[in-house]
Amino acid sequence: MEQVYRVLEDFVFIDIILFPTIYASLFVNILYNNRRRKEPLNLGVFTTLISFPLSAVGPSNAFMIELS
Repeated sequence: MEQVYRVLEDFVFIDIILFPTIYASLFVNILYNNRRRKEPLNLGVFTTLISFPLSAVGPSNAFMIELS
């Protein structure tokens, strides 16, 4: 099990670089497609890419529901 953690430690730098790169690529491609073809789905996905990271900063979490 220790080897698994060692592999994760070794590749965390690559993940830190790749995730923002892929996210920015999606952001730019959807924005470009929205300007070229005015489809409502492109605008919805673009808005979602903006709203989910912003909602993570807030005090509530959309994925956790407290059942009382």
